[in-house]
Amino acid sequence: MQTPSLHGNDELHLYEGTQTSPTRSEHFFGLMPPRVPPFKALPVDAPQQYDPRIAYLAAVVSAWAYADARTMAMQLPYYGLPNCTVREFQVVNDAMLVVSAAYFVRSEDGRVGVLAFRGTRPNDFINWLTDANTTLINFQYGKVHAGFFANVEPIWGAIACAIDDAIDPRRNANGGGGKAPLENLYITGHSLGAAMAVIAAARIFSSDYLDWRTRVRGVYTFGQPAAGDGVFARHYETQFALYRHVYRYDVVPHLPPMDVGLFPHFGTEFYSDGAGGWQAMQPPRTTQARLVTFAAIIALASFLARRLTILRALRLPYSIEDHGPQGYVDASRASL
Repeated sequence: MQTPSLHGNDELHLYEGTQTSPTRSEHFFGLMPPRVPPFKALPVDAPQQYDPRIAYLAAVVSAWAYADARTMAMQLPYYGLPNCTVREFQVVNDAMLVVSAAYFVRSEDGRVGVLAFRGTRPNDFINWLTDANTTLINFQYGKVHAGFFANVEPIWGAIACAIDDAIDPRRNANGGGGKAPLENLYITGHSLGAAMAVIAAARIFSSDYLDWRTRVRGVYTFGQPAAGDGVFARHYETQFALYRHVYRYDVVPHLPPMDVGLFPHFGTEFYSDGAGGWQAMQPPRTTQARLVTFAAIIALASFLARRLTILRALRLPYSIEDHGPQGYVDASRASL
């Protein structure tokens, strides 16, 4: 569905579309990637507990969320997931600093779904302004990052309708396309998308979504900045299982910095040094950066140092290079 612009440069594009992944993908280039767990093999009605297979599935979907629904659907069979449906939701309103996208990947039988939010696109200036909008605004419990919230809000209605239809296929005009009701829902995202995933989960566990909550098996985030204040973190830590993944010296999990406010993390942190898979960190390794300028300078210096042989062994505390989704996919693969 494409809605035309009505206000010149203040554009609002709402796109909703569904793609189905091919049944086969046999022509690989290079090494064949390890297969993610088949949706039909995932446990149904399982308790909320960390599963490295789900972490790899979530990392793959989060990484391909930077593309579009058709591209994601074409790629999933290479990871062992043919016949999935990929539903894309996208809202763009540059004047309101909203460039938001989410994807609902669903198994062939319909019982398992992954809701993934797209992160900050490197070449999208509006996305960077969204990240920089660190004002705290009121949420159901505590306060949340205004920029992250602003990217969840306009897309939420379409997502809610899709998940309602998945839970109760009778709501759908075509009876759900022959799929069984949704029984397992995983929520994920990388970077900005990770923070959006946390806010979306918090919305589910706040009000009006009682029939969703028993289906949420976990929130798996990658390179996630903190999403809210201390009240927000303390309340929702008891409401749903959040598994945060931090790769090497990725600077983004240390943001927003203290000079714009206190944004504590919550959930269980998993760390990889790049040489292997994920390890749970108790206590969490990630701490909030003190100054945004200091973090930015160190992250840039790390990027340059890795390209000079004489400085390659230097290990600076922050790196922008370690933020890319590929590192998170590799570490998740190594954990299998």
